Amino acid sequence: MRLHQVIRIFAALGLVMAASAQSQAVPAMADEGVVASATGSGHYTSGGELRTFAVSAVKRSDGSVSGEYQVRSRAGAGAVFHVGVTCMSVVGNQAWVAGIIEQSDDPAVIVGSVSYFRAVDNGQGAEQPDQVSPARINDQPGEDIRFCTERPTGLPLRLVEHGNLQINE
Repeated sequence: MRLHQVIRIFAALGLVMAASAQSQAVPAMADEGVVASATGSGHYTSGGELRTFAVSAVKRSDGSVSGEYQVRSRAGAGAVFHVGVTCMSVVGNQAWVAGIIEQSDDPAVIVGSVSYFRAVDNGQGAEQPDQVSPARINDQPGEDIRFCTERPTGLPLRLVEHGNLQINE
């Protein structure tokens, strides 16, 4: 494995660890009643470019959802955007995660708009790597809830490279 790949992996894992540390700073009730979660990080190739992602999201028994995800594109100047999770749906080994774009260093990614993606956890050491769809961006308000409710399977999935997803129901 090349040194730059190792550095990218640690950078992506740092995002998840930071999100985890942030969630631990919330009062103890934050961990109570968790009914579903999606966590992990890695890379995938889309449109011939490498992208890095990290996600940490939980859904509680009262229906509340918290978490975040971040995507970094390697194309051009290497745009990064950060999303606050507003909803999540987990069925078996699949998760549909959506939220509002909170930060972006690319003017083409509109802060305040909706973003979402789908992920598949194929298990530890599985023959088939985990999968993730490229995150959809710049969608309209309400499309986050619709995405989590309808759970569409039409977003194309990419193999997770040098990473891992953990989806629990």
